[in-house]
Amino acid sequence: MAKVTKLCLSAVLGGIIFFAWSSMSWMVLDWHRPTIHEFKDVQSVSAILTSNTDKSGIYYLSPYGKTGKVVEGRESFPTAFVAINKDNIKSMNTALVMYFVAAIVSALLISCLLCFANLSSYPKRVIFIPLVALTAGVLCYAPEFIWWHFDPQFIQVNVADLLIGWFLAGLVMAGICK
Repeated sequence: MAKVTKLCLSAVLGGIIFFAWSSMSWMVLDWHRPTIHEFKDVQSVSAILTSNTDKSGIYYLSPYGKTGKVVEGRESFPTAFVAINKDNIKSMNTALVMYFVAAIVSALLISCLLCFANLSSYPKRVIFIPLVALTAGVLCYAPEFIWWHFDPQFIQVNVADLLIGWFLAGLVMAGICK
């Protein structure tokens, strides 16, 4: 089988497996839900967020000013990091299709790394893929924990989710990308 065909097959199958795991992880297993909390009064919070934001984007609330020092009068402020979407609400189907495409693109990139790594044995190739996922997890979630105080349980569950999903995908991908 040609190298490009192997990459494409690995990407499609790996993406499908990761997407299937991720879907099951979020929709069937109940381990993400305890890490994400709802506001007590969603109507009031929604009204405040709507009236205090001009457009979609990332907003924050912090006791720290632009200088990195606590601003007088903000000492008791909580830290908040909020993604606001005022433009359009995507349907769940649209979001799932977008995530599926992202899973296949991610599997393609990981397949390329796997080919470049030129690992000789199947077990080494299988282990390589979750290591890539762990690296991505640390790079993506460590700043959220350090700067925005994301809950450690939220980060642990999401990184574990990546590791399990890419390990499962890696079982197939490692057999294709030799």
